[in-house]
Formats: sequence, structure tokens, C-alpha cells
Amino acid sequence: MAAPTDRRLQRLAIKADRLADRRDLPGAVRVWRKGLERIVEVGEFASAPGFHARLGDALFRLGDHRGALEHMNAVLMLGVLDDAHVWMRLGQAALELGDEAGAGDGLMSGFLLEGPGLFADEDPKYLRFLASRVDL
Repeated sequence: MAAPTDRRLQRLAIKADRLADRRDLPGAVRVWRKGLERIVEVGEFASAPGFHARLGDALFRLGDHRGALEHMNAVLMLGVLDDAHVWMRLGQAALELGDEAGAGDGLMSGFLLEGPGLFADEDPKYLRFLASRVDL
């Protein structure tokens, strides 16, 4: 995913990442949303997938699974199809929302791109769910 070239957008990305690193996810979410607005203002659309992915990840960790699903889908719609973490979060959010078919697709796509290590720091229920659907 492309790094921002607009200075203000760069500052927003750095600020949001620092907030997330300090576990201030609500603060990071606010800044990433400002970043998405800035992307539209300056037309720097190549940076959009990165902002959507980080925002979706934070929303997932905050328990906003519908929001996470929306932003992870945006990453895919923008053409980034080879990011295992995006696929995993998409599958996790789908599972939390009761969409087992979508969960299976997302989790399997992430697994195929990166293998079981992708799930190392995640709740084991996601890998168990995947294992219940396919022979891993």
C-alpha cells in the first residue's frame, strides 16, 4: 500500500499510528478518518487502502465489527487483494457478525496468503472455525 506524499496526510498517518501504538484506538480512529477526508481533498487515492486497512483494524479491536468489515471491504474494492491481514480481519469481522460463509472466505484467503502464523496473536477461535470447515 502506497505511503502518502501529501505532507499533512503524512503527519496524520504518523499521528494515528502513534496513537494506536499507545493503545489510544478511539483517538487513532478519529485521525485516520481525518486522513480519509484529506485523501479526497487532495486526490491522493493511492494512500486510501492503507488508511482503510488501519482504520478497519482499529475498529475491529474496538468491537465495531460492521465498521471493520466496511473498511476492509474498501481495501479490497481499491484493488489490494494480496494483504493477508486484511483478509483475516474481514473474515473475523464476518464471523462476529454471524456471516459464516464470508468468514470462511476471508479467513481462508488470509491463511492461504500467509499460513497459520497469521493467526498466532489472534483468538484461537478463528483458526478453530477455519479448521472446522476445511482440512488444514
